[in-house]
Amino acid sequence: MANNFCPNCGETVIREDAAICYNCGGRLRENETSQNYQSQNYQPQNNQSQNYQSQNNQSQNYQSQNNQYRNNNYNNQNHYNEAMRTQRAAADPKSPFLAVILSFFWTGLGQLYNGKFLKGILFQIGIIIGFIFLIIPGIIVWIVGLWDAYNDSEKMNRGEIPVANPTFWEIMGFIFFWPLIIICLIFMFMFLMIPFALV
Repeated sequence: MANNFCPNCGETVIREDAAICYNCGGRLRENETSQNYQSQNYQPQNNQSQNYQSQNNQSQNYQSQNNQYRNNNYNNQNHYNEAMRTQRAAADPKSPFLAVILSFFWTGLGQLYNGKFLKGILFQIGIIIGFIFLIIPGIIVWIVGLWDAYNDSEKMNRGEIPVANPTFWEIMGFIFFWPLIIICLIFMFMFLMIPFALV
């Protein structure tokens, strides 16, 4: 081999007898292969079967080496992904117990703790609707909110989903969500009572 770098991607080639680049899968001995092919064309007719067999063996060797390099790259990528998940989880671990406690006293607050602002708002809307119409749907939404907060915290600690933290404006929006709902309900009630007041 003339150099220690792949002519296709520039990756450093460690093995001198390597025929395939482990990074891109390109052939490292393109010129040598073409020269061998040209010299084989000039050989007598009785050697064609031997040439075909040697070319077939060579292509099988290329394929097996290529598959081996791809498998190594796949395993390396899996180890890298696992390390990144562990690093993400260890950087800012979440407490599933705290998430459940927050959701127990204030529906959706556990989701906010996990950085899921919109999901927390949806749980608040769901529990309002559930308690307005019937008590049981509201309790079901509350229990699902507890489980969801715990489950998201566990997934973040395992590195299955990215660790997220609420922003300042999300916290403010979450705090003032209930007062805004109460003000809207008061205005709706006053608007509905206007016809009765005019009678």
